[in-house]
Amino acid sequence: MNYEWLMLRKKGIGGSEIAGVLGLSPYQSPLSIYLDKLSEDIPESDEDNEYLEWGKTLEPIIREKFPAKFEKVTGQKIKVEEYPYMMQSKEHPFMIADIDGLTTPDEDYKFSIQVSEDEWQDYFIPAGQTGGLEIKAVSGFTAKNWKDNTLPDHYFLQTQHYMAVTGLTYFWVVALIDKRMVWRFVPRDEEIISIIIQRASQFWNEHVLAKVPPAPIGLDADTDSLKSLYPEELKDKSLDLSNMWEKRIRYKEVAEEIKALQKEQNAIKQEFMAAMGDAEIAFVGDKKVSWKMQAGSTYQVTREPQRVMRIG
Repeated sequence: MNYEWLMLRKKGIGGSEIAGVLGLSPYQSPLSIYLDKLSEDIPESDEDNEYLEWGKTLEPIIREKFPAKFEKVTGQKIKVEEYPYMMQSKEHPFMIADIDGLTTPDEDYKFSIQVSEDEWQDYFIPAGQTGGLEIKAVSGFTAKNWKDNTLPDHYFLQTQHYMAVTGLTYFWVVALIDKRMVWRFVPRDEEIISIIIQRASQFWNEHVLAKVPPAPIGLDADTDSLKSLYPEELKDKSLDLSNMWEKRIRYKEVAEEIKALQKEQNAIKQEFMAAMGDAEIAFVGDKKVSWKMQAGSTYQVTREPQRVMRIG
C-alpha cells in the first residue's frame, strides 16, 4: 500500500469502512474511522501490518487461480480481470470504492444457493454481465464464519457499498482460508444500499465535515482511539461529572451482572466436567464438547499440559 493511495482513502468512506460506520465491524468503530479521516498521519496498522501485506501479496495469485477453480466446481467459465483504480460516486462523492477485480461469465449462468435448511434461492447471470470481485486471505481461526454458505456481515456490507458506488449488480467474494478456496455470491440489495448511503452521508456530513466526533460504542477500537486522542493527563485538572451519575450507577450494576453471569457460566462448565469424568469427547445433539490435554505456553515459559474444556 503506497502513501498516496492511503492518503486518498481519507477523502471518503471506503467499502472496508462502512461496517465500522454502521457500528457492525469487529475491528473499527465510528470514532476510530472519524479520527483516521481527520488525521494526516498514516497509522502503523496500515503501513506495517504483516497480515495485510500478506493479503496484498496473495491477492493476484487468488485472482489468477479463481477462474480455473470456479470452472472445476461449477462447470462454468468466467473471465476475471484486475481493476486497479479507486472509484468515487458521482451522486455521493463521500463514497469511494477500491475493488479487487471484475468477473464476467462466458455463458448464461443459472445456479441455486441454499439460504436456509429447507430453502434454496435461484439466481441467473446473463452471459457477458459484469460483476465485482472481492478477495480475502482469511485466518483459519475465522473459518467458522464461512460455514454453510455464510458470509461475515462486514464483508456483505463492503460489497453492497461497492455496488452502490459502481452500479454493479452482483459480487463474488473469494476467500483463501488456510489452503482452501471458497467463494460466496452476493446479489445487489437496494434496501441495504439505501441504508448505507443514508448512514454514510450522515457520518460524513455531521461528523467528518463538521468535525464533531461520534460517541464511542463500546468496542476495543474506541478505547484505542480515546487513548490515542488523550495520551496524557493534565496534572491537577479536575472536572465535575455529576451529570453522569446514572452512568456510574449503571456501570457498577453491569459489573455485578457480569460477575453473576460468569459464575453461572462456570457452574455449567463444571457440570459438564463432572458428567464427562475421564471422557475426552461428548455430544449434546450434534454439538461436540471436548475436555482434553492441551499444552500451554507463553513466549517465556512453557507450562505443563492440562485439560481444556471446549463447549461447541
